[in-house]
This record gives sequence, structure tokens and C-alpha cells, in this order.
Amino acid sequence: MDAAVLALMLFTACAPQVGSVRRASSTSDIQEQIDAAENGGVVHLSTGVYEVSDALILRDGVTVRGDGIGRTVLLYEAGEYAGSRDVFRAWDVDDVALESMTIDGNRDLVTAGEQSHGLSVIRSARLTVDRVEFKDTVGDGIKLIGDGADGKPTDDFLIAHGAFRGNGRNGVTIQRNVTHGRVIANTFDAVAVQSIDFEPGGAIPPSDITMSLNNIRCSHGGIGVTLSGISQALPSRRLTFSGNTLDGCYLQSVWMSWSTIANNTIHNPGGKGIDLWRDQTDVTVSANNIEANYGIRLQAVTSGEQRARRVTLIGNVIVTDFLGIVLASPLDVSVVGNSIYGSGPAGIAVNTDNLGARGVIIAANSVHGFDTDIRMATNPEPLFDVSATGNSTGNGVTHWYGTASTHNFVESGSVETTAVVK
Repeated sequence: MDAAVLALMLFTACAPQVGSVRRASSTSDIQEQIDAAENGGVVHLSTGVYEVSDALILRDGVTVRGDGIGRTVLLYEAGEYAGSRDVFRAWDVDDVALESMTIDGNRDLVTAGEQSHGLSVIRSARLTVDRVEFKDTVGDGIKLIGDGADGKPTDDFLIAHGAFRGNGRNGVTIQRNVTHGRVIANTFDAVAVQSIDFEPGGAIPPSDITMSLNNIRCSHGGIGVTLSGISQALPSRRLTFSGNTLDGCYLQSVWMSWSTIANNTIHNPGGKGIDLWRDQTDVTVSANNIEANYGIRLQAVTSGEQRARRVTLIGNVIVTDFLGIVLASPLDVSVVGNSIYGSGPAGIAVNTDNLGARGVIIAANSVHGFDTDIRMATNPEPLFDVSATGNSTGNGVTHWYGTASTHNFVESGSVETTAVVK
């Protein structure tokens, strides 16, 4: 496709215009302006379609600004390419920004390696991506990665008010040594793999990242978002996932600590809602509205005793036709003030599995409509220090399964009702 006749003008914060290109017909025209604008400049891409056949390299202190999503379009030129073919790269740069444009990877007409992203970020700080659409990329919309042990992180980033559509891998991928970031008020639609995916490796997991007010739409019923650390000893820390909407997919967390999942709406009938897997330490899951086959599930792994520790589930509303809350081998877990309605085997199920369970508080929950509203399964390991108090249930009975012993169990103050509140 021939590019339109476009104006490309350069402005700087503290100097007159350095140069302009009246006809931006090639990548080199844009790249020359980015290079000239280093240290505080703004490169303005006027309305039109700019064909790209090689990565555009961002420089320190440069903002590349278009006229809006769908108006300024960076389109990867159709063809077959060897290796990875990014549209933009921010490698070892600081104080850079992309604003108000569409980045189109043209993946139906481009053959390239799966690591071909809309924006590739490596070892960079103070990055802003605002009002940018990433569509049809061969790889991720945006991929962020820092260096390994003792290396430079990718730090202090904002991805806001954008859109991710039809990406061949993930919308946003966050890998090792990525810190202090915000992913806010974006739309993710029909992304092939996951909308937001933590894929850390090496020795430094992601940390201090907030994801809020994003609208995530899927059609596969599987994982929409994965929040992951590197291992049991190297969890992701201080993550906040709040105020997001997931439609047709669920949230999975693996190896996470000191984090919060709150005020999200998850609609995934027939699938899961929130799946906390392996070690989850000092995590709060609160005030989420979930419609799913499994509402909230805490899973354990026998190897290394990887399980939920000091997790609080509070004030969630769950509608399900199978299981509301499932705790596998929990350790010091509180389930308080949740409303769980529907049908199926159990509203709240505690399973000791192969690690046992200890220090579980089940209090002030409203659980209605299940074969067993609250179920304790002590098989094969025992259950220690458990209380179920002040819960409102449809049958007022805690059911027990298995032959292992139970120690220091307190059950009191449950209210039996017959009405199912919806």
C-alpha cells in the first residue's frame, strides 16, 4: 500500500523546530525526526497511514504524538520477514512517550517471528503510552522486560486509555525486573492468548504494579490475566488488580505476595472466576462481583508445600452453579462476609488434601442454594483450628467428608434460613 502524503513536523520543548518532512513515505523519514528530537523533542505525526518495514527506535526524552486512534496509523508493510519485527522499540532509553495513534501489525499479511510486537521495551524508565491502539500484532501489543540480576530494570511506566485488539500473543506482557508500573483504563478485545500476562524469568520478579479500570473481553472462557512470580521463593510483590471487568475469561495468580484483588467484575459462566495457585502470601481478595463455575479457588501443590498463607477473602459476591469458594490446604485463611448464591455441590469447601489445613476462619457469610452450603473434607490429612461462626446458610449444617481427624473446631451462631436471596 502506498502511504498518503503526510506532514511530519518536529517541535521541541526548549528550541525552535529542528526540521520537517512534508512527505513521510518511509520509515527513515520518521526515524530521522526522532533522532533529531533527542533530549526533549516532540515528533508530530499528522493524520494518515505510515507504512513501516523496520522498527522505529525511540530516543531519550522524545515523545511521538499522533492525531488520535484511527487517524494516525503506523501500519507494518505486508510481506515475509525473518526474525522479530517490532513497530517501535524503546531499548535502554528514558523519558519516552507514545501518544494518540494506532499501531497496526497487519498480521494477516505479515509473516514474522512471534516476538514481533507493537512496542518492545527493554531496560527503560519513565515510559508513557497514552491513547494508543495496538491491533493485529504478530506478537504482543506491548512487551516489557528488564535486565537480570543486578541489571537495569524497566521502571516507572504508564499504559493508559488505549486499546488492544486481535494481538497474536498477549495484549501486554510483563517479564523479569519490571517495576512501578500502571496499566489503567484500557480495552482488551479478542486477544489471542492473554490480555495481561506476567511471564517472568531469571532472578527478579515484577513488583509494584497497578492494573485498574481495564475492560477485558474474551470468547474462550480461559485465562484472561495471569499475575505471576518466578518461583515460591521469588513471588511477584505489591500487585494491585482493581476495578477491572473480565467478560468471558478469568484471573489467575501464581506465586504472589502482599497484593490486592478488589472491586473487579468477572463474568465467566461455565469457567473460573479467580484462581489463586501455588504460594499466595498476604493477599486480600475483596468486594469482587463474580459469576462463574468456580467463584474463587485457592489451589495447593504438594511439592514444597506451595499453598495459600495469610489470605483474606472478604465481601465478595459470587453466583455459581458449581462451587463458590474452594480452599485447598489453606494456612491461616479468612473467609468473611461473602455472599454466595446458586447451586452445585458446595458454597464454601475446605479440602485438606495432602498438606492438611490450619487456622481457617469462616464467618458472617451468606451461603444459599447448594447441596452443602459449607463443606469440610478431611482426606487424607487433618484439619486444625477451624471456626465457622455467624454464617447464614440454607440448611444451617456443616457437612464433613473423609476420615482424618479435626482439632479445635468451633461452630456457632449459624442461622438457618429457607429463602435463597438473589
